[in-house]
This record gives sequence, structure tokens and C-alpha cells, in this order.
Amino acid sequence: MKKYNYAKINLSLNVTNKNKPKDFHDLDMINFVINLKDIVSIKFIENNDNIITISSNDFSVPTDKSNIVFKVIEKFKKTFKLSFSCNVYIKKIIPSLAGLAGGTGNGVATLNILDKKFKTNMSIVEKMKFMESIASDGPYMVASCFAR
Repeated sequence: MKKYNYAKINLSLNVTNKNKPKDFHDLDMINFVINLKDIVSIKFIENNDNIITISSNDFSVPTDKSNIVFKVIEKFKKTFKLSFSCNVYIKKIIPSLAGLAGGTGNGVATLNILDKKFKTNMSIVEKMKFMESIASDGPYMVASCFAR
């Protein structure tokens, strides 16, 4: 299964406050989704090994537990009490670490694949809340995904 995720650019960004509990900044932003996209592909494996592997055409993409995609899969498994193995391939076109939400978008694409595969029928609001604890721009990227 595969999904595209689009990059976002900040047209305006204003840091308003430091949010101590999450260690994120509160921001006022105007964002725009652009036609630059990554592709996330997931191959599900029929076994009980419960292994997640991540690979990419971009060597700078982390392939361990620090990757947002890995975090989404782990949280999804825990939330829905699932056990499965999968191989994830991220075809990067959005430049890494450029502030274009490529990593978060990869996470949202992964969540959408998992939702479809396991027929969990998560609402947009549920997906936004799910992503909120993983990435500060997660809720925005969920909303922008549905706008496309």
C-alpha cells in the first residue's frame, strides 16, 4: 500500500510563547501545501515477529525508532492492540530537515495507510489527536491531507 504526502511552506511564522510541558514553541502561522511530495509504501508481512523496518532513497532519513513513521506504527499497534510486521519504504522528494513537514507528512501518510489496512475508520479529529503527541505540526498535516 502506498500514499503520497505533500510538503508545506510557512508563509508567515511568529513564535508567540514557549510551551514548557511539551518543549515546543507556540506559533501563529500561515501555511500553504505545495505540490512537492514524498511517497510512503508499506508492505505488510504475515508473521508474528512484530518487526518494523524502514528504508529510504535518502540516506539522511533515520531508519530507527526516532523516525516519525516508526512512532506512528508503534502507537497505532498499541492503540488498537495489533501485532504485525512491515517494511516501510520512504521515497524522499521533499528535502529533509528543510522545515517543509516532510517527516510529519510521512507519519500522516503512514497513519492513513494503517487506518485503511486495518479498517479502524478513524475520523479526522481522531487522527489529529493521534498525531498531536507525535509531531507538533501533526494536526495541521492531517487536515491538509484531507484537503487534497
